[in-house]
Amino acid sequence: MDHTKYGKYIVTNYLSDEEKIARGRTPDKRQEGVPFGNGLLWLDEKIVKGAFYMEVLLLEPGSRSTGEWVKPHTHDTDEIIGFVGTSVSDPHSLNGEVELWLEDEKHDITRSCLVFVPKGLKHCPLVIKRVGTPIVHFSVLTGSQYLWTFTS
Repeated sequence: MDHTKYGKYIVTNYLSDEEKIARGRTPDKRQEGVPFGNGLLWLDEKIVKGAFYMEVLLLEPGSRSTGEWVKPHTHDTDEIIGFVGTSVSDPHSLNGEVELWLEDEKHDITRSCLVFVPKGLKHCPLVIKRVGTPIVHFSVLTGSQYLWTFTS
């Protein structure tokens, strides 16, 4: 962010380790059993007053990004979850596979997509099964922070 009048609205960073801890996340993304995704961008009301939550990650090819990312949960606000392939010749292909549950329905995602999750709808687990080329993954909540209630 620069120090101009509206520069505060341009976010170019992900969370620092201290900010991750303050939001209940682990700072060490490479710890045993936790899949790895390069955090690119994070926005919420603590970064820019009045903003809603959005996070952008880059999933790496190979096994470092695979595994269960998120357990079943709900939110008090709507959410959009996105996956975008990075192949210039076929950007609609993920060249990977993602498993996402919406309530009791399993969805195998292999194409670039946006998933609308209405508030209160149980979703996940989110399992990254395969990443052949980088995949851009993001989540947007209409609330000011990423707040959830885990379900079974």
